[in-house]
Amino acid sequence: MSISEQELQAKQAELEKKIEEAQAKLAKTREEIEAYRTEKQAELDELQLKVAEIQGLQQEEVEEAPEEEPKKKEKVLKPEFDKVLEIAMSLQEEDWKINNKYSEETKTGTIKFNKGKIQFLILQATSSDYRITFLCTQANWSKYLTVSKAINVPKNAKGDKWLKLVNKSSVDGSLVRNVLKESVKGAAEEIERIAREKEEAKAAKKAAKKAEREKAKAEAQGQEAPASEAAE
Repeated sequence: MSISEQELQAKQAELEKKIEEAQAKLAKTREEIEAYRTEKQAELDELQLKVAEIQGLQQEEVEEAPEEEPKKKEKVLKPEFDKVLEIAMSLQEEDWKINNKYSEETKTGTIKFNKGKIQFLILQATSSDYRITFLCTQANWSKYLTVSKAINVPKNAKGDKWLKLVNKSSVDGSLVRNVLKESVKGAAEEIERIAREKEEAKAAKKAAKKAEREKAKAEAQGQEAPASEAAE
């Protein structure tokens, strides 16, 4: 069966129409794809810009941030100063007077101990060591001076019975305890010495007055004797 020219033309027209529709649809799809690509590229560009800004700020923070100084390792002394103070306070007597200028926050400062009017112990803590300046008994002064290299004669000491223990690292705990106890004995000895010297001075003054009275009496008697002989 042959196809007429009219039918052939109709089919060709229909085919051309479908081709045009397909091309139009394809063009529309391409436009949509291009619009989508353009939109996403704009979003990507904006996102990259924000990333660059954040990285720039982070770089500025790194450049401006000061370098942290390495933390110094805290020095631990043996025995610790707080333990020394604890021992000293455990020896406290009723007539003690304590001038405490030690800071618990900084762990530095000075504490002075008096028994009555007699100063006998000074505890001083620094950032690197601590010192115990103590009053000795007369009999033990030379013993403590030679028992340890940590003990020496303090500068500007009042009297000849003061010594100072300096702990820069580690000192025998029993030595520290004995030094603190010795300071209490030194204070008692000093108080006794002062009281004895006062009594001796008082007795000497009394003896001097008695001697003056006896001398005056003898002189008076000596003057009376020649007068009696003259009268006879």
